[in-house]
Amino acid sequence: MLAAAPFLGLWLLAPAVVAWIGAAQPSTPKRALPDSDRQMLRRIARATWRYFDDFVGPESNWLPPDNYQEAPWFALAERTSPTNIGLWLLATLAAHDFGYLTPLQVAERGEATLDTLNRLERFEGHLLNWYDTRTLQTLAPRYVSTVDSGNLLTSLWTLAQGYREMSSRLIVGPEVLRGLADTLALIPIHDWSPSELPRNVDARRLRGIARDLARLFADPPDQPGKVAKRLRAAAGPAREFAQMLRSISSALPGPSTRDDEAEAAYWSTQVERQVQAWLDIVDRCYPSDEHLPGVTSDSPEDLAARFQRLTARVESLADAMNMRFLYDPKRRLFTVGYNVDDRRSDSSYYDLLASEARMASLVAIARGDVPAEHWYALGRPFGKSHGHRVLFSWSGTMFEYLMPLLLTRNYRHTLLDEALREAVRLQIAYGRQQRVPWGISESAFAAFDTNLVYQYQAFGVPGLGLKRGLADDLVVAPYASVLALMVDRETALENLKRLAQSGLRGGYGYYESVDYTQRRQIRGNHGVVVQSYMVHHQGMTLLALDNVLNDDVMPGRFHADHRVQAVEPLLFEKSPVAPLLVAATERGEARARLTEARPAEPTAPLDAPASATHLLGNGA
Repeated sequence: MLAAAPFLGLWLLAPAVVAWIGAAQPSTPKRALPDSDRQMLRRIARATWRYFDDFVGPESNWLPPDNYQEAPWFALAERTSPTNIGLWLLATLAAHDFGYLTPLQVAERGEATLDTLNRLERFEGHLLNWYDTRTLQTLAPRYVSTVDSGNLLTSLWTLAQGYREMSSRLIVGPEVLRGLADTLALIPIHDWSPSELPRNVDARRLRGIARDLARLFADPPDQPGKVAKRLRAAAGPAREFAQMLRSISSALPGPSTRDDEAEAAYWSTQVERQVQAWLDIVDRCYPSDEHLPGVTSDSPEDLAARFQRLTARVESLADAMNMRFLYDPKRRLFTVGYNVDDRRSDSSYYDLLASEARMASLVAIARGDVPAEHWYALGRPFGKSHGHRVLFSWSGTMFEYLMPLLLTRNYRHTLLDEALREAVRLQIAYGRQQRVPWGISESAFAAFDTNLVYQYQAFGVPGLGLKRGLADDLVVAPYASVLALMVDRETALENLKRLAQSGLRGGYGYYESVDYTQRRQIRGNHGVVVQSYMVHHQGMTLLALDNVLNDDVMPGRFHADHRVQAVEPLLFEKSPVAPLLVAATERGEARARLTEARPAEPTAPLDAPASATHLLGNGA
């Protein structure tokens, strides 16, 4: 018996050993972010949320306008899509995670948006591709997009879990004061001369209030009662501070207020409103400042029940979306979409795993609309590029590889993990080769239509995408680097700092892109900043920052759904040891866009003394 004891012990331990070997490897623990970097990212998050705060409201029927551009003229695109709507709703959760919105504000925005969605035309439960945000009319062509519907469906599942959380969690915590600190940090305070200030404004008093507010918001306590006490102490100073900065802004001479003063007035007003919004929650939902145990049963607003009703509405909307009619069982693939006017499916298909469309695939399998074999029918073309083995996408964009990480967990040493890491490495290497910041993806670029609206296109890295012509343009999009924070945080941070130093920071976070393509350069410039903001890039930026700063909170919500847990093994797929390698269409053909000599299409500033023209003649 003694001789058999070692073998008996191994036999008893075998199940635990097998479970340990088969478990998905957790991500490597990340080094804590330095305070300066954390503050930088939080300020980007606060500025990015401003887009939604300013443009989503009753005027837009609580739908997010597609984009806003600041040059060559101010223009707001009053249309929206299912992807935009899903990201907007998740952005409200992220804003609450950061402390920018109260639970009541999240509920109000969710209810208003869902009320609007009930008025929109749908097909087979799907929202159509584009709507006018003012009239709510469907824009032609009436079309169901597979990838847009997949994005919305995954957003709704994540949103439902977020609403469940909010029905049971403590309402005020340290994130409230951190969010106020973010807003306060965006206020530019200057040493104004006495002649610049109204008589009722004392510059010393102004700076003193700023310091007092900063102290109240710093090092926030965990206890709700102490948070509430600080909010009450901040209410008066925040009100006075905002009044002083608004009076400075209105008193400045000239046809319009200087940018810094206008920004100071704007952000100080936001601090005032943010403090008051959280105080309203404290007053309405808690019996006293000393003990804040949670939402009381006699609360004027039963937020728990309100979020439960919201959850039911979100789940009803998601359950009504039929993904089956978009699936071709013979090809085992999703079509790109369905033309409602012509009653026909698109003749093109999503057939690659390295695509943002894999979100639609995953969620359709999870809800049982399509079989799991569809996942394995998605193409996995491998090739060599710059000495690295890569999984090709179609366009070689950061968006195709990293957008799904906003909601899905990444498991180390799996096929997708290795593919997205190599994609980021190749993007970094390509940026260094071209001597520009890295991060190429689909984005607006420095070309206009007849209405002087920026054009939009998918840009990628040669050797990473199968599409031809990827070396013809060089357009860098900051949101691509924000997505890359989820993969290579330190390198992406340095790239974001470089982009900020290059003039890519605007009033709503990072501008859309900088265009380095030679033929679109304005004489004497090194890159043309595209001064616009796309709402889905704003949403992705905010969600990525939420994940980086709040421990992958969005994937945690998505994977809390039992249907997602059932299909998680699809994400565990290991990379093949020796796959068949195919050639990219332009592997190794990346050309330096800033130094090549070639005929160019000159671009002149819009305010040039004479317009740039092409003269055509018959030789006479």
